[in-house]
Amino acid sequence: MAPKVAAVKAVAVAAETAANRVAPRPSGPDGNGPAHPGGSGGSTPPPRRRGRVVWLAAAIVGLLLVAAIALLVLPDDTDPRVEGGIAEVETPLPPVHGPGVTGGSVSVQDLPGTVTVVNVWATWCEPCKREQPALRALANRYRDRGVTFVGIDYRDDQAKARTWIDDFDVPYPSIYDPNGQTAAQLGFPFLPDTYVVDATGTVRFVSYGETDEAELAGLIDQVLGGSPR
Repeated sequence: MAPKVAAVKAVAVAAETAANRVAPRPSGPDGNGPAHPGGSGGSTPPPRRRGRVVWLAAAIVGLLLVAAIALLVLPDDTDPRVEGGIAEVETPLPPVHGPGVTGGSVSVQDLPGTVTVVNVWATWCEPCKREQPALRALANRYRDRGVTFVGIDYRDDQAKARTWIDDFDVPYPSIYDPNGQTAAQLGFPFLPDTYVVDATGTVRFVSYGETDEAELAGLIDQVLGGSPR
């Protein structure tokens, strides 16, 4: 709501400015008093012209006020699901399991850990590539604090995904999701997305889009602070 309030204030200022510019207050010779027709220091517009000016000012102010009301009524377009960002949520993590990229099977619900971080990625996703070093570093840093990482490799080539895991030295398992059905349970809008899940299996934060080490560490620390010991 804060961005909308700021926008409404800006519209109000614009309305006042427009009114002052379109319908200036007449002044006298010294710039302070009322103007006198025929005087040397200023003049008052003829009645017909003055009426047009006042009408135009009122129209501009009215349009700007309508715009201000629309800003308050219309939905906020800063939804992180649309533009990327962090969402604080409280939803149960759906059953997430499937074959592992490197073999065997992986089930998020069966993984040990006080906090679980689920990252949806693919080798064809450039932001996924940029954030992977941060995910690897955090998985190693938080391992001893009971934080478990798991990936979901979305609609990808399995051989390329295996090479990715080797090249980036990824220390956690990933589910191979060639048809996208496993990842779709999370309702994600685009790649990458990262879900921070507490000890009860409740998703507490979602990072829509590319994350970084500092941002994700902050979310993990918040969930760790509220997790049962």
